[in-house]
This record gives sequence, C-alpha cells and structure tokens, in this order.
Amino acid sequence: MFNPVNAMIFTMLVWGIGPVFIRSLSVGLGAADALVIRYTMVSIGYAIGLYVVSRTPIERQDWPRLLFISIVGIFGYNLGSVFGFELVPAGVGGIIIGTQPLLIVLIAAIISRTVPTPAAIAGLLLGFAGTALLFWNDLIFEDDQGGLALGAIYIFLSGLAWAFYVVLAKPLILKYGTYQITAITILLATIPILSFTSFGTFETLFTMTRRQWLEMFYMVVIASLIATVTWNYAASRLSSVATGAFLYLVPAIAVAAGTLILGEVVTPSMVVGGALILLGVAVTQYSDAIMTRLPFLVRRQFRAHAALFFAVSMWGLVPVGVRFLVSDLRPETLLVIRLFPTGVLAVMVLLILGMRPISREDWPRLLAAVAIGNCGYQVLAHIGIKTVPASWTGMIFGLEPLFVVLFALLLTGERLGLQLATGMAIAIGGIVILTLGSVSSGGGDVGLLGLGLILLGTMGWGLYTVLIRPLSRKYGSLETACLTLAATAIPMVLFVRPGIDGEIASLSTLDWGVLGLLILLGTFLSLMMWNYGVSRIESAAAGMWLYVQPVVAALGGVLLLKERVTWPLVVGGAIIVAGVAISQWKQAEEEDEESPVIFPEDTAKTELARVPSRPDIRHAVERLVASSKEAQRLK
Repeated sequence: MFNPVNAMIFTMLVWGIGPVFIRSLSVGLGAADALVIRYTMVSIGYAIGLYVVSRTPIERQDWPRLLFISIVGIFGYNLGSVFGFELVPAGVGGIIIGTQPLLIVLIAAIISRTVPTPAAIAGLLLGFAGTALLFWNDLIFEDDQGGLALGAIYIFLSGLAWAFYVVLAKPLILKYGTYQITAITILLATIPILSFTSFGTFETLFTMTRRQWLEMFYMVVIASLIATVTWNYAASRLSSVATGAFLYLVPAIAVAAGTLILGEVVTPSMVVGGALILLGVAVTQYSDAIMTRLPFLVRRQFRAHAALFFAVSMWGLVPVGVRFLVSDLRPETLLVIRLFPTGVLAVMVLLILGMRPISREDWPRLLAAVAIGNCGYQVLAHIGIKTVPASWTGMIFGLEPLFVVLFALLLTGERLGLQLATGMAIAIGGIVILTLGSVSSGGGDVGLLGLGLILLGTMGWGLYTVLIRPLSRKYGSLETACLTLAATAIPMVLFVRPGIDGEIASLSTLDWGVLGLLILLGTFLSLMMWNYGVSRIESAAAGMWLYVQPVVAALGGVLLLKERVTWPLVVGGAIIVAGVAISQWKQAEEEDEESPVIFPEDTAKTELARVPSRPDIRHAVERLVASSKEAQRLK
C-alpha cells in the first residue's frame, strides 16, 4: 500500500544506494563525462514536466537568489559529489553525506544571524569529529594520502553547497511551488555542467556497457525523478521529527550497499566515525525538544553531565593527539605552541566578557590550582607521553577520580576511610602491572620514567579539580577557566629553546589540524566544560565521568595510532578502573546527602516551591469567603 511511511522508506532506500552508482559511474566513465550525461538526461525530463504543468512567472527580485542556489547549490553539490566519489569509497562518502543536516543547521544560523544552540554546537563538533575519523587512518598510514582526503573534502563541500540550497530555496519553494523551483534550478545548473563536455564525452556515451546504462537509468529516473516525488509526498504528510529520523537510514544503507555491490570493506573507523556523525545529527535535531520537556533541576543536571562527558571525551583524545605530535616535536615545543595560543585566546575571551575581581583570600587557591594542577599536569604529561603510548597514558589518567576524592578528603581534614584505602591499594596494583609490563618490554615502546611523570601529572589534575570547584561557583566556570588557562600560558615562555622556529616550520597540514583541535577542543573548550560541570554537581559525582577518559584514550590509541593491545594494558587498566570504582562506591550519594548544593539560579525555583499549590489556594479562598459570610450574618 502506498502511504507516507512506505514512500519515505522507498526514498531512503533509493538515496542510500545512490552513492554506490555515483561512484561506479564516476570511476567507470570519468567524473566529468558521468555528470554531463546524467544531467543532460535529467534536465530533459524536468523540462518536459515544466512545460506540462502550470507555471508562475518568477519576479525580478527573486532571480538573484534563484541563480545563486542553482549555481552554488545544485551545480556545486553535483560537482563535489561526482569528483569526490571518484576518490572515496561509496560507504565512506555516504557517511560523510550524513553530515548534511548539521550543515543545514549551521548555514541557517549564519544566514539568520542567530547563535546556534548548545545542542547544535555539540552536534556539529561530534559530526565533524566523526568525519575526520573516517579517513584518519588512511591519511596517516596509507601511501596515497592525497586522494582520499581530497575526495572527502569534495563530498563535504558538496554537502555544504546543498545546505545553502535547502536554506535559501525555502522561501522560493513556498512562493512558487516545489516542482517549479526544482525544475528551474536543475535546468540552470545544467548550463555550467555542459561546459565539461568534450569529444571524449560522445565516445564515452556510445561505449557505455549495459550495466552502466542501468546505473544511469537508476540515477536519472529513479533517484532524480521518482524519488523526488516520493520525498515531497512523504515529507508533506509526516512530522518533521519523523522525517529527520528516516534520514539516519541513508548512511547505513550506503555502507551496506557499498559492501554488497562493490565489495567495499567496512573498517572500525567507518563504524565509529559513522556512529559519531549520526549521534551529532541526533543531538542537533532532538536534544532541544527533549530538554524543554524536562523539569528545571533535571535540565540543569543534564547540561552539567553533558558538559563533563564532552570534556572527558576530548581529554581522552588529547593523549592521542599529543603522542602523534611528539613523535616529530620536542615536548617543550609542543607545550609552547599548544598552551601559549590557548592562553591568548583565553585572554581575548576575558576582555570581551569581563570578570569580577578576585578576592585576596582566593588568590592562594587560584595560584595553587594553576601551578600544581593545570601547569604541572600539562608539563609532566607532555614529557611523559613521549615514551608512553596514548592507550597506556589514558589508563593512568583513569586514576583521576581516585585522586579527586583523596584530595577532597585531605583538604577537609577527614580521615582516610577503609573503602578509599582499599580502592587505592587495588589501583596501585594496576599501576604495578603496567610498570612490570613496561620493564618486560625491554624499554622499547613504554618508558618507566614516562609512566612516573604521567602518574604525578594525574595527581596534579586531581588537586586542580578540588581547588578550582569553589572558585568556579563564585566567579563563573567560563571566567575561571579562562583565567587559569591564561595564567598557565605565562610559564610556557621558559620552554622556548633554540631551533623551535625550525620545528614549527616543519609541521605539516595534518599536524596543524591536530594542534588546532588540541588547542580549541582538547584544552580551551574542554576545560570550560569541565569547570561548568563541576560547579553544578559534587566533585565525587563529577569524578565518575573520568572513567570515560581511559576508554576513549585506549580506543583512540588503537584505532588512530595503531598501538598494540598488550596484556599489561588490558589487565592493568582493568585493575585500575576496578580500584577507582571501589574507592568511589556510593561516594557521590553520601556527598550529596551531607552537603546539598544550592545555586543562585535556584532561588526563584525555591521561592516558587514555597507558594501554596492550586488546591491550597482554593481552600484558603473558600475559608475566607465562609468567614466573610459568617461575619456578615453575625453583623
């Protein structure tokens, strides 16, 4: 039965298989010839339909917008698509196309001059991270580095062009109708496409095989003409939420079709990268709608936990990025070029936002957090990771929740309980196993001194978390994070060494990209998100999220840097996590019960809770009326 759901499923199936035939035709016929032949046929079909149906004359003021979406939108999209799929497997390209909803949100926010919501920003970051992960391994470990990266960029830019088309075409579609605008834009885009015609195009046309003609028929008739009709039919009858949910099928179908039809191999990076892209799209599309239905307190707690999850995920990838960079750079050089620009960025944010003056009694705590916590942590970790794999570093970072609880108890003068002592003993056993594993490796890939430095740095970060929490509550998480980052950048001038200019000049484009991600996501945004989260929930509860960090680091080291999974890593890491879990069992609940947290923004909610409920007000009014009537009777 032909209903909106069946029509939408048919459309997603057609569009999911489309990348397979685009790649097959681009490789078999050549990208330029395949594009010319396909769009010549498509334009003929739309021209006939436009002649048959009734048309509304396009007003003069609408022609600039129409020309723009035709050239940039339709022509740009198809140009990037065919040349991109000539270089990129259909499965990978289909997953990259899955970022289009994120780009549509971004372009809509830019054109409307509105700031994207936090959910949109988080979704964009996740989607872009997934896109980068798709071809990370090929960029680093394959000989042909340029082809895959260039193809991925082409497909990504085609999605950007399509986002411009979707956003800018909407008012024209509402004014003139879907088919008329679609037909006119395709006919206008065909004009520059025909400029790719050559004598070889006619030779290609006459030498096409039966399979290529069937693939061309699929792309022209089924994917371009029929699927457009079924999409418009289904989208006009289904809710926007349901329509958006169906789009998740396209990347999955593209991967499956590429495997079944073209024999492409599904790699772990494709699975993880595709999952990140789909998660980013889901966060962008549905989180705001879900959050508005939640109570205020739950909404605030959710934002705090989401901020902590983002922070620890980025920190899990920091050892991977640092390990990748220190293979070519000295740790001192990386400290300078990473933390000094971060400090400058933090100062600029403080100049824009401003900050309350720091009280005299708070300066010792702030300086201790900067010097021992953040600065000490960064220096020790960078030097240590030079001789320690990223996956091992992440496991040692897994001790951070234990040190957070330990320093929280020590600073309050409380005794070390049996539970915490037991957990520490077990976690130290995991460190011993890692140490023995490094010694048994013969000093090849794991350095004993590096393990010790990273362990000391982890202790420093636990102290930082405890010291900075009251300051973040008092002066604001963003302001406090920027101030600590700016202060941390000052000592970095001590690490400037001769030859640093030559090291910086030798950095490749990929090195600069990884460094930019470390500065923006791994240092600046992650620290702000961490301070935001710990200022709204208890330290022990926030420390629980640090369990995610070693998992992300281990996965990143294995998937991105091709590090080996050894028995000391697995056994020692598992024992460390078990010890930390034992030390923190029920700690968060006890801390919440003993010291409830009240935030300034809760004042209105607290006062609101004191207001009588609606039945209480009704009963009070009834009693007042009854008393008034009794008084009137007695009078």
